[in-house]
Amino acid sequence: MSKPQPSSPAFNVLVVDDDPDSAESLAFCLQQDGRTVRCATSGEEALAVAETFAPHLALVDIFMPRVDGHALAQELRRRFGTGMVLVAVTGAIRSVETGAFDFQLTKPVDFGQLEQLCRLSQSQRSAAA
Repeated sequence: MSKPQPSSPAFNVLVVDDDPDSAESLAFCLQQDGRTVRCATSGEEALAVAETFAPHLALVDIFMPRVDGHALAQELRRRFGTGMVLVAVTGAIRSVETGAFDFQLTKPVDFGQLEQLCRLSQSQRSAAA
């Protein structure tokens, strides 16, 4: 019988994209590495999910209807402070203004870069605890 592995603390990731297929594919990759992931397909839905899910990292699409990624990032920052790492995910290389976002990934997302950001965020969270 194999020895049970010690459980690591949960690391919550919120994926926000108005394209459900994009959100789900990112979520799938993140879940494969043992992270807890929730998806939202609008800024409004993301804010509601964040209230109960408490994400450590949020991947936010910039170009969404109604509440765009910039407005969502500002509201997430206002509500949750700097404890949440915010990553802009966009197809336009120069679309991200400095401000609420910590990092930017360009679509299609390089999963190696995404993994590095997740590990960095997890290590920062561990150091702060």
